[in-house]
Amino acid sequence: MNVRNASFRDLGRIEQLFRDTAAHEERQVVRPPGADSPVPQTALVRLWYGLTKTMSSLVAEDPDGGLLGFIQAHGVPGQPKAWHVTHLCTTATGRGHFAGAALITQLMHQGQEHGVTRYIVSVPVGSPQLGLF
Repeated sequence: MNVRNASFRDLGRIEQLFRDTAAHEERQVVRPPGADSPVPQTALVRLWYGLTKTMSSLVAEDPDGGLLGFIQAHGVPGQPKAWHVTHLCTTATGRGHFAGAALITQLMHQGQEHGVTRYIVSVPVGSPQLGLF
């Protein structure tokens, strides 16, 4: 499994995984925190590179290049040593679960490099991702 920084080319795959996971969780009666898509709409795509200055986005891929999951975190206004994890989305497979753990670990390492000491996470009760935290 390869965990790396997300790039502009990953936006379509991230959006598709987010939609697939949201549909799967709806059937499981678990709703993702917030209904906002993690991918900026067309008018905002130009701001992607500006957003990456205040946001950390990582993707996990299997050896074949298939997307297993992604995580996004933003800086918290007024708290320079805190990040808010806004999205953690993985495929509904065992490999997706392991991707979630790898994504969180890599995010923590990136945060340490930036002096982050606090992470804010909102996970609904009953979510399959609750065990990752």
